[in-house]
Amino acid sequence: MKRNEFIKALGIIGIGTQFGTISCNSKQAKKLANNGLPDYRIWYRPKRENTNEEIRADFTDITAMGFKAVLPQIYSSSAGLFNLPNHEVKSLLLKRMIPIANQVGLELHAWMWTMPCNNSRIIKEHPDWYAVNRNRQSAHSQPAYVNYYEFLCPRKPKVRSFVAKRVRALATCHHTRLRRYTSGLCPSTRCHPRRRLTA
Repeated sequence: MKRNEFIKALGIIGIGTQFGTISCNSKQAKKLANNGLPDYRIWYRPKRENTNEEIRADFTDITAMGFKAVLPQIYSSSAGLFNLPNHEVKSLLLKRMIPIANQVGLELHAWMWTMPCNNSRIIKEHPDWYAVNRNRQSAHSQPAYVNYYEFLCPRKPKVRSFVAKRVRALATCHHTRLRRYTSGLCPSTRCHPRRRLTA
């Protein structure tokens, strides 16, 4: 076989293999993506001053639009909407949302930021916990892209412990279970009609 023929044959085999891999991976990815999760989910940033009636109206609208689950953000980068020891708690909104989600037949997966930390107490007491860029500038004084991207450094054991305590606090309240999404950990209350949860 001549060199040119060999390269051409190798290219054809490579392209054929690539298409086979892509189709196999897309089928596997689709199967993994729907691994026990509802088909349609929506991210939801609740207003802590909302009344139960306003939350119910939001959840009813979300259900009517065909969504099976809602992912409310219950921890910003500094304060929580559930009982979170050693953090500012703006409201116990998660506790109010769970029974309402149950009543309208909507799954609820509580969502939180994990690595961004704009907590002034942490910045003051632990400035060494923050990620450092290639210019050796800390993320709390020189955040990347936008001013609230003050990321902790996950390589530091104390940071991992700090984040784990926060996730554990959520996982132990309101019957939550951890579910991993591509963007990180998502403590999940898995509210749906077959399993009623009480707050």
